[in-house]
Amino acid sequence: MKKYIFLSLVLVGIAHAQDEQVVPPNAFLIDSIQAVVFGPKEPEIVTYSDVMRPSLSGQQRSLDELIFERLVFGDAQKFQIMTDDDAVDKYLAMIQKQNNLTLDELKNVFASAGYSYEEGRQQFRLLQTVNSMLDFKVRAQVVVPRAMVEQYHIDNPEVTDAKVKVQRGFIPYVEDKLEQQKKALDYMARTGKEVKDIQWDQPFTLEESEVARDKKFLFELSEGAISPAQDMGIGFEVFRALEVQPRKEATLEERYKDIADILRKPMYDELLANYKKSLMDSASILYLKPVTRVGVAVDEV
Repeated sequence: MKKYIFLSLVLVGIAHAQDEQVVPPNAFLIDSIQAVVFGPKEPEIVTYSDVMRPSLSGQQRSLDELIFERLVFGDAQKFQIMTDDDAVDKYLAMIQKQNNLTLDELKNVFASAGYSYEEGRQQFRLLQTVNSMLDFKVRAQVVVPRAMVEQYHIDNPEVTDAKVKVQRGFIPYVEDKLEQQKKALDYMARTGKEVKDIQWDQPFTLEESEVARDKKFLFELSEGAISPAQDMGIGFEVFRALEVQPRKEATLEERYKDIADILRKPMYDELLANYKKSLMDSASILYLKPVTRVGVAVDEV
């Protein structure tokens, strides 16, 4: 008895075989070649399973992204910017140490992502090589002059939110002395002289943009001041300002890194797009249509 399965397509010519008379209807696809990238050394093959399998970081990548990755890897070969086995071993050893993993546990991590240990090693080698090449060709070229950062800071000022660290206090009613309580609390709000029997909660910090309108008065308190009492129906609520940070304009030095990152991104995107275009324009890539009918018969064991 024979059983029909699909094999990975290594020869390009096989990918175009569509003879319905050769392949029985119960054949099924195992894998197929989606594209062949002809690099400076041996061709790089991108298969259907490569597209469907997430990267080690868990991200799904498109066929175009995988082709670009292979082109960058080929460019790295020309410039001899390659990650060797020793570098991969050191990197994996660092991952094991940081995550307290044995070698078998690391292999299980690879397996859960759909990779054998050797495939995982190869993926790390490829990704590190690609990152090194992007550093060389793109990231190293992204330079943001200080003058640009300064001008952005002037054109786009940033004001930090006001903050106040407060304590909430509660004073329960003394039924036969309500008027006296109210007068004492009014006096406390004017002078800061604290009345007895206030139940203070733990301090907490508020930002002005986070509080409701009826609590905006907290940001008008000076440090150490106690707010006017609010009648809660069963007692009185007050707030004491422990620390006050008014609004202020952020300095250039406080914002420098964030602004540089903002300005760096469009530069990086443009350089990356130009690098990708140059690789694609000079590349030899063979795209193959998805194969659904090619198979071979093998004796069932």
